Amino acid sequence: MVESAIELTRDDGGPAVVRGKFTAFTDPGSTDMSVMSRDVLSNFHVIVSRPNSEVLLLAPRHRYGILHA
Repeated sequence: MVESAIELTRDDGGPAVVRGKFTAFTDPGSTDMSVMSRDVLSNFHVIVSRPNSEVLLLAPRHRYGILHA
């Protein structure tokens, strides 16, 4: 566990900072993919779009809806 602040970029270009204790790898070569732990993701609404290769993180005060075609 590492106590740190993770800074992400919002869609308006500003920073979104998540502070806390996070699980971390000590060896950069220990995984061949990007990993974001539940420690971070639990701060957001998470939307995963496989067709668009996107992971969207919405801050709790923001909302989303699903439109029916």
